[in-house]
Amino acid sequence: ERAHQMHPTHTLPQSACFPRAYRLVHRVAGFQTAERIAEIARPWQSFFHSEQRKRSNHGSRETATVSQRPLPPADWNNTATSFPRDATIHDLFRQQASRRPNAVALVFGPNRTTYAELDRRSDRLASHLRSLGGGPETVVALCLPRSTEQIVTILAILKAGCAYLPLDPANPPGRNDFLLRDSNALAVVTSREMLEKIAGTKLTTVFVEEGADECGNDSVAKAEACAASAASLAYVIYTSGSTGEPKGVMVEHRSVARLVMGQKYASFGPDRVFLQLAPVCFDASTFEIWGPLLHGATLVIGREGPIDFTELRNLIESSLCATR
Repeated sequence: ERAHQMHPTHTLPQSACFPRAYRLVHRVAGFQTAERIAEIARPWQSFFHSEQRKRSNHGSRETATVSQRPLPPADWNNTATSFPRDATIHDLFRQQASRRPNAVALVFGPNRTTYAELDRRSDRLASHLRSLGGGPETVVALCLPRSTEQIVTILAILKAGCAYLPLDPANPPGRNDFLLRDSNALAVVTSREMLEKIAGTKLTTVFVEEGADECGNDSVAKAEACAASAASLAYVIYTSGSTGEPKGVMVEHRSVARLVMGQKYASFGPDRVFLQLAPVCFDASTFEIWGPLLHGATLVIGREGPIDFTELRNLIESSLCATR
């Protein structure tokens, strides 16, 4: 079980002489197991006790034994794992949709969407985006609140071979206008309800309510013809711009696969349920969205806007979301 604070039997003395080091060990320990915390703590305990005795003139400094010495950097950084480095995000999603077509992929309020439904809906929108000229290294923006339609749109943009640029509906119009210009976006997908948030743009606007109805019967074939690769751009998010103009950060498909596939820090699987609360403009949403959907798990989408602790607890308990 992951420990989020020092185990009570391995507490370090909080010496007034070494508060910074003490806090450092506690911070590092927050990401380790109880056994690993004890291993990390032992040489520090020896050091703290030795220094306290030395300052009190009650003994000489003791050093950690060989078995207690911290691991060398090469061992600490031995984190290599195997992951599908040549697969795109949408390829990995399609694998799950093929294996578990009737499994629930998305839950938003009372609505449930299976993997097969999400695959079909995103294929139809992807076909329409490709008809507009979408393809690898092309940016398509979306301005939608957290919802089933937001996930459908993100997946459709990737299936079209494009990279998605999320726009926060709460942004001042001037910021969204800047992001659209600076990214050289091809189009923006939104809803009629959100249209006023991008009222100043002259880009092609696709309404998510209508985009799926504007393509023909060959939508699946068109979506599968996407030429994107693992090295293609998957999404662009912008910095706050607090120290100047906002800057776009470009992330490839391979980087997302590396984040959530073949890793050891989180347990994903088709029997698990995860919660999406991070704004899609924040990179934490990458983990929240693709961690579940690339492993056949269920993604519960929290409503847009602030959620208090009572509502959050009820949402977690009612949907049986994973908390560790």
